[in-house]
This record gives sequence, structure tokens and C-alpha cells, in this order.
Amino acid sequence: MPRTERLKRRAASRASAEEAAAAQAERKKSKSWNESRFTLGQQMDQDRMARVEIERAKAAEKEAEAAKLRDWQNSVGTSPTSVTAQPHSEIAETDEPPALVNGGIAPSSAHPGQAQPSLASAETSPPRPSRPPRQPPLQPRSIPRLSPPPPPRRTGTVSIKFTPKLLPAPARTKGAAADRELPPDPLAAPQLAGTVAPDAADISQRDPAWLKARGDRHYTLRDWASAESAYSHVLSQFGKSIMGQAIDCVVACYSNRSVCRIRRGEMLAAAADASEALNIVCKARCVTEFPKPEEALQRARMRLYARRATAYAAAGVLHRATADLHSALALVGATEGMTADPGAVSDRSVLTMDLHAAQEREEAAAKLRQEAAALVAHCANSGEERTAEGQLELTRARELLNECLGLQPLDAATLAQRATCLVLLYEPSAAAADATAGLAELDAEAARDGVERSMMSGLFPPSPLPDEVRAALVCRSDQAERVRFALLESRGAARAALSQLQEAASDLRAALKLRPAHPSVLASLDEIARRAVAEGVDLQHLPLAPPASPEPAIAPAAQPQGKEAAVVEARAEATESGSTGEPAASSSAKEPKVVSAGVPPPVGTRSAALLKGDADGAVRNGKLEQALQLYGAALQADAAAEWLQGTATGGLLFRCQCLANRAACHLRLSDYNACVDDATAALTALDAIADSMAAAAPLRLKLLARRGMALSRLTRHMEARDDYRRAVALAPDDAQLRHDLSAIEKACETA
Repeated sequence: MPRTERLKRRAASRASAEEAAAAQAERKKSKSWNESRFTLGQQMDQDRMARVEIERAKAAEKEAEAAKLRDWQNSVGTSPTSVTAQPHSEIAETDEPPALVNGGIAPSSAHPGQAQPSLASAETSPPRPSRPPRQPPLQPRSIPRLSPPPPPRRTGTVSIKFTPKLLPAPARTKGAAADRELPPDPLAAPQLAGTVAPDAADISQRDPAWLKARGDRHYTLRDWASAESAYSHVLSQFGKSIMGQAIDCVVACYSNRSVCRIRRGEMLAAAADASEALNIVCKARCVTEFPKPEEALQRARMRLYARRATAYAAAGVLHRATADLHSALALVGATEGMTADPGAVSDRSVLTMDLHAAQEREEAAAKLRQEAAALVAHCANSGEERTAEGQLELTRARELLNECLGLQPLDAATLAQRATCLVLLYEPSAAAADATAGLAELDAEAARDGVERSMMSGLFPPSPLPDEVRAALVCRSDQAERVRFALLESRGAARAALSQLQEAASDLRAALKLRPAHPSVLASLDEIARRAVAEGVDLQHLPLAPPASPEPAIAPAAQPQGKEAAVVEARAEATESGSTGEPAASSSAKEPKVVSAGVPPPVGTRSAALLKGDADGAVRNGKLEQALQLYGAALQADAAAEWLQGTATGGLLFRCQCLANRAACHLRLSDYNACVDDATAALTALDAIADSMAAAAPLRLKLLARRGMALSRLTRHMEARDDYRRAVALAPDDAQLRHDLSAIEKACETA
């Protein structure tokens, strides 16, 4: 299908998907509005019913109080109507005016039935002195008889105890002054984990639900930085553990934050977020009353795979992007079978086109890498006899590798090839940078493999990848050790060219652990050691003793610290115990002396030899831990100067002796893995020594026997049998070796 047609189909599918998404959003908005309106109506009805109930309760309470008042009035025998209507019913009242007597007012009779004097009698009677009229006596009112008051109560003391509060009460129940009061109990109130911001005083500003809603708003507005910050605050609340009810929230935050980081160009961080979300989804499900259906869970997982694939593809990790796109397509097919969703069809078409694009990029990068590898290998095999044509080939190879890294910026194999090419082009700084980037990518790839293994071990593991994709991932994982060796070798060569001898030696030693007895690495180490001696560089940063002093003298102002101080202390203890630097019983007496008596040793040789002698004395005294430290210090000392004494293999033999003695200490301390490592390193180094050297044979016999014993204790009987067979071949008359070999062969047969 031509590219224009594919672009048209992609645009059409994208437009249809956007229309469907807009329609779905409109439906959701209408549904939300209707639900909120219905909820508001229901709430108003409930409020109205509550007010009616309150009024009814008030009326009933008033009626009950009125009834109580009437009952009380009846009990005391007083009618409120008679008292208020006739307050002075006992006093007679009249509306007629009083009679005139001699121009005054005649006094009213005291009693209604009393006879009044007539006018005639008044005229004939003698006059009396004037005095105030006599008022009739008032009749007392009828006051109800009240019961006597009760006697006073007796006094007493009542003790009241309150239950102590474990948590402080809210401010609204205690007043504003309570905000400044410390709680009486030291138990603090429960709070959310961590503080989002210094000014986040309100608990709502630390609520994960509120923060996620805030992040969703910024996400909708395409404010990626603010959305990422909000999602990060949510995830900080679940740094140690995730509660079952919050699993969906955490997964959504990781997923949305990965999109924010993709938009901001942080591809590897976005892929890490998607990996975290997938790891959670594969291990647990959200514990809620209304769990998500399986279709929604599959679609969420599909989105995570698609987003991680986008991040990997943009970062240049194409093999991971291809695997994730295959997983996403498998999930789209599963959801498409559940429901006839047009969005699933659109997703499938988009994912398919992205997968084809990633595969095309990967194939183009592989072709460029193969062509460049052929050019680099041709120039590397030519050695130092490089012509102008070879220089042009290297330049062409670098251009091809640059183009390949434009398609796959983080491919470790391509970085290793370009580092080798740059070393051949005498550009050590760029070569060291490429090698460092490649080693970092190998470490990141190992971490990604760990995440995938963790996902597969969960309760809900992902579906397996297609066979060809899984085979490609396994092949790349198997080649990781070879690529790491090439990167370490290239960086060691580049650092040696930059005169960084210590760092170069460290890289080459790490490469030698991956491929023991590699001739080019051994030759490079030997060359670096010679240069270090010539330039006076200490490869291991050890405190060296002055050549004229038989014992190392350390000034008070330059006292060693840490591990070096422990080594000096161990040497002092060994000296006090009477060690004279003689070889231990485990080492052969026929082994040649490393330091010649006639020629003064170079700087650093005396320190290494004395350390080994002190270690041998510690072994004789039974101080195995101290001997381990001293043998390690002797190995770390600058023994490169000894390599120039007599033969080129004298210093190497010295190191093998130290390794053999340290392996014996590990074996006696039951540290069998360390014993195997030391013996293997020594045997690998001895393989580089010529067979004509008589001192190497007895040392090899000891190393084979010690490694075989350690392997048998580790139940690695097949490897132990091989070592004992080689040892018996070197010493056929040794009865103990033959006895051990027969026992190990029986163990192999039973296993």
C-alpha cells in the first residue's frame, strides 16, 4: 500500500475516532447534567419533607406544653378567667354619683344594708366636727392555700471523671483559642503520608482524590507540567504501599503521567511510569463495590502498552517498542471480540501501522550496523599497517554507525561498534563517551528484564509474546555479555590513550572477569602496568612504603582511612605476632622468590611482598580473617614493577600465589564461592605462563585441588570431577587425590 494511501486511511480513522470521542464526551456531559439535576430535585424534596416534619413536631410540642399548663392550673384550684375578669369582686361598686350633704359628698355606707340618716334628722342634729370619712374595712381576698416549701437539701461532694480524649477536638467545637492549644495527649492525629507543599495547610490539598481531579483538569487543558506535578503528588502518598481501594487511582496516575512525560520529551521516564502501572495491574485488582469489567481492564492495559511502546520508540529502544506493540495488538483483538466497538478497529489499525514503522526502522538499523561491522572488522584485522584506504573505510563506518544511531539512539551493540571505530580513528574521548553510554544502556536493559519477570510472576500475568519476538529478545539478552565485554575493552583502550591508567586498568580487569585469559586484554593490562611503572602511577591508590625502610612508616598527618587503615592495623598485628615474611605452609617451598636480592626492587614491590609475608604469618597463627585482608592488600598493591624483574611472568606468578593462598583461607572459612572465584582467576592467569616454567605446575595442582573441593561442597560435582581429574593427571601418585576423585565420581553417578 503506498504511503499516501496509508496516510489518508490514518487520517480518516483518526477523524472517525475523534468524532466518536466527541460524541461520547457529549453523552457523558448530558448524562452528568441530568444526574445532577435529578439529585438536586431529590435533595429539595427531602428538605421540604424535613421542614414539614419540624413544623409538625413544633405544633405537637406546643400542644403538650399547653396541656401541662392546664393540668397544673386545675390542680391548684384557680380559674384564670375568674381572677382576671373580676379582680375586686368582694368590693361593691356602683355607677350612681354620691349624694350631696351640705355642699359636700355624703359618705357611702360601709355596708349596703345599713340605713342612711334622713334630711330631717340631719338638720335637727347638732353639728359635729368635720373629720375624714370612715372607710369601710376591706374584705380579704380568697388566696389559695399553698403547700409548704420542701426542706433544704443536704450538701455533699460529687466526684466527676471524664474519659481522656486521644485526639484533639475540631476547632469549631472548642473555639478559636483551641487552635493554639496543644493536645493534652501526645498521640498525634492521623494524617496523610507526606506533605505535598509547604503551604498545603488544608487536608483537601493533600487528598489523593482531589489531587487527581486537579491533575485531570490540567491534563484536559494540555498543561502537561502542572498535570505531571499533581499526579506526582498523588503517587507520593503511596510511596511504600497501596491500599486495595486506591489501585485504580494509582494506575491511572501512572498512565496519565507517562503521557505528560512523553509530551515533555522525557521518554525513558514515561516508559518507567508505564512499566510501574503494568506491574501493579499484573499483581492486584482494585477492591471496590463496583469493580471494573474485564473489558475495561484489558483496554487500560492496552493503553499502557501503547504508551510505553511510544516512549521506547521515541527513545530508540526499538526491540522493546516492537514487543509492546505486539502485546497491545493482542489486547485489542481480545476487546474487539467482546464488544463491537468502532474505536477498537481504529486502535488496531493505528497500532498495526506503528508496528510496521518500528520494524522498518529496526531492519534499516540492522543493515547499517552489519555493513559498518564489516568495515571495522577489516580495519581492526589489518593491525597497525593501516593505509589511507583503511582510514576512509573507518570514516565510512563511523558515518554508517551515526546513521544507525539516528534510528536507534540507545542500541548498546551499535554504541560498542562505534566506540571500537573511534578508538581505531584515534578519538579516545568520543570512544569513552560511547562506551559509557552503552554500559548504562545494558544496565537499564537488565532492569527492564527484571520488571518483565516481576510482571510474569503476578496473579494476572500478561499474555505471552509471539515466538519470533520472544526469540529475538532472548537472543539479545544472550549477546549482552559479549557487548559488555566489547564496551569495557573499548573504554579501557580509550582511557589508556587518554593516560587515565587507573580507570583503564579497572575496565580491563572487569573485561577479564567476563572472558578470562583473553590474550588482547592481558596484553593491554601488561602494557598499562609497564606505563604505570614508567610514569610512577599507582594503579590501586595504596599507601606505599619508602624503599629504604624495612617496615612501612606512615606519618601522623597522612594516616590511612577506612580499608587501608584496617590493612595497616592487620600488618601491625602480624608483625607483633612474630611473622617474618616467610611463605606459608600452603605455598610450595620450591616456588621462586619474586623479589631478587641483588637488584633493588622498584617502587611498590617491597610493599606487596611484605604484605604477602604478613599474610602468611597470619595464616600460621590461625588468623584467617586477618590473612584475607592482607592478601587482598597485596593483590591491590602496585606489583607491576615486579613484572620487569627477570622474566615477564614473575609478577603474574606472585599474584597467582596470593590468590592461591587466599583461596585456601576461603576454603577453611567455608566461603566456597569466593574460593572458586580466586582459584579460577589464578588458573586463568597461569594459563598465560609458558608450560616450561617449573614453578607453575605445583601451584596449578594446589589450585585445582582447592577449587575441586569447593565445587564439591557446592554440589557442583561435574565441575569438581573435571578439576580432580586434571589434578590426578599432574600428580598420579597422590593417594588422597585419587580417593577424592572416586568419591566425587560416585556422587556424580547418584546425581
